[in-house]
Amino acid sequence: MFELNFSTDFAHMLVRFLISVVVNWFIIDRLYYVRSRRRDFYFTFMLISIAIFFLVFFMIFVLEDMKGKTGIGIGIGLFGIFSIMRYRTDTMPVREMTYLFVLISLSVVNALGSTLSLVELIVTNIIVIFAFWICEKRLGIQHIKLVQYDRIELVKPEREEELKADLEQRLGLNIKKIEVGGIDFLRDTAILKVYYLSESQRTNGADAILKMPKPALFTLLAIFLSLPAMAQSDTESGLWASAEVQKKLNKQWSLSAEAEYRLRENFGSTDRWTLSASAAYKPVKWLKLDAGYKFLRVQNDDETTWKDNGVDPNKWTPAWWCTKHRLFASATVSFKPRRIEFSLRERWQYTYRPENTVDRYDIDDDEWETKTKDGKAQHVLRSRLQAEYDIPKCKVDPYASVECYHAKGGLQKIRYTAGADWKLTKQHVLGAFYRYVDSHDDDPNLHVVGLGYKYKF
Repeated sequence: MFELNFSTDFAHMLVRFLISVVVNWFIIDRLYYVRSRRRDFYFTFMLISIAIFFLVFFMIFVLEDMKGKTGIGIGIGLFGIFSIMRYRTDTMPVREMTYLFVLISLSVVNALGSTLSLVELIVTNIIVIFAFWICEKRLGIQHIKLVQYDRIELVKPEREEELKADLEQRLGLNIKKIEVGGIDFLRDTAILKVYYLSESQRTNGADAILKMPKPALFTLLAIFLSLPAMAQSDTESGLWASAEVQKKLNKQWSLSAEAEYRLRENFGSTDRWTLSASAAYKPVKWLKLDAGYKFLRVQNDDETTWKDNGVDPNKWTPAWWCTKHRLFASATVSFKPRRIEFSLRERWQYTYRPENTVDRYDIDDDEWETKTKDGKAQHVLRSRLQAEYDIPKCKVDPYASVECYHAKGGLQKIRYTAGADWKLTKQHVLGAFYRYVDSHDDDPNLHVVGLGYKYKF
């Protein structure tokens, strides 16, 4: 039978896979590729790290029923994984070999780290990224070029500066060191080994990529430093991850589609996954109108009913999944005095949950029975005020917002958000945020770490 539900193990796998892909991509694209410009290794590193993650993760489930053989099986499997690094054709440079080894190791750690909390896993990955950044920044790799040189009168220790200046002018390189090899006096030539700093290292190194303005850097640091406190708080913590595709039809119309996945209960349980599609229209620069539909699969908490004495349990309903359908429409007004853009969004949403039949356990009769959950509909008005700062000559835009939810019974909850969007290119945008949800109903307050990706075309 086809199931729309995610198992807890599969949900945890998706979260760990997202962390693994983001970390590996950052190391490959932001630290390795800006220096080497090797598309072949970019392709190899990215796909091998993804394949290794899934191979190791699912290898655990295949072997977990083989009592006493899991450790041996995983050990043999990892031996085979690392043996591919040697390759049988082209020789891989030491630097590329190091990157491949670390990326494979990170994929294995992210897949096997089931005993680590999500916070510990994130901190481990950040430490590796920081180590890469320090090595690339402080130990910048020097490139080598062999040159057949014709002015052998400059190949003397006392004329080293003249030799360096002549080579820099003729080669257009920032030369760090020169070693003299063989000299042919018959042809008046010499073989020189030239150590130089590449143009990509001078202008596109990791130090320039990671040199964010202080407001944006502090925003991101606050998000990650808040993770341990969130995990120990009395309120719940969660992770929200999303991916969005946006198509701009013209200056006024655009279409978008988004998928989202949420964790709750201190990252230990799936809350929901959603798919949505919407259209937006901008009649004028300061006004945006949009409307859309969202499909939701939501996991509801288990329920216990009590007897009249309020002490003894009567019936228990385990956690159950349901489908919800949501329609929404909103209007956003914005204005931008100087570099801070203020916006006010008013959104109406209508959510309908169809009738569901769930299993319920009768404790007195010691038997299971079925219970019909009636269909339910809800209208909510959401009001959001946001401020976004446009930092000069920076691809990172920090923002902060507050959003109020009003339902039939009054104020339902308030969301406080601080985050930043990183425009990698015109098409690719990464986002991260921290959100505190102040609940005014029976739901617990919530600390949220959010990660998002948007592709525009």
